[in-house]
Amino acid sequence: MKSLLLLLACYFFPGCGQSDKSQEKDKTTVDKTENRSNDKEKPSGRLLFDIKAAKIEFKYTGGPEEGTETLYFDDYGEIAVLTFDKKSGFGRNHQTIIWKDKKSTMLNHEKKSVSTSPFRVKATEPAGLAEVSEQDLAKMGYEKLAGENIAGKPCEVWFNSKMNIKYWLWKKIDLKLENQGVYTKEATSVEEISMIPASLMEIPGDYK
Repeated sequence: MKSLLLLLACYFFPGCGQSDKSQEKDKTTVDKTENRSNDKEKPSGRLLFDIKAAKIEFKYTGGPEEGTETLYFDDYGEIAVLTFDKKSGFGRNHQTIIWKDKKSTMLNHEKKSVSTSPFRVKATEPAGLAEVSEQDLAKMGYEKLAGENIAGKPCEVWFNSKMNIKYWLWKKIDLKLENQGVYTKEATSVEEISMIPASLMEIPGDYK
């Protein structure tokens, strides 16, 4: 009798016995929608950096030039601004380099001059090692060491004993580099930003 009543109930109320399946279907739909939303946030294709926008301050010591450098980038590296102020035996080198629309605009703050180039400055690109697989790095003589934090960010550490060079990588960026145990580039601050300040890409009116 109970079986008959249940059968009749399911006949007149088609949703009977399907609530779990419906919930699973709804959950799948939500999951797919969320995944599509996340895909929109991060563009498809090859990305230069694994983070949309950042401001990173570096300090250089022990090399031919010593001083500071600040890298800004947006759109995963499609736009970048590099400002540096360094000193060497040849004097002061204070410049800003803007990479936008596939060209570099170079502002020399000492000479108040402007020039352009179709080439991108290496310091605004991902570290070379970031584009190489771990297997190939091992073939090149690099050993992966225990991870370390630089400027509060967790980094992979790669060391080549023959070349005596050591990299700390985060999001395809070398936050620290030690070369020959003498020359050091190290991030002192890493800030995730929403965009590059517009003022950094403006050319002063008195620059020629």
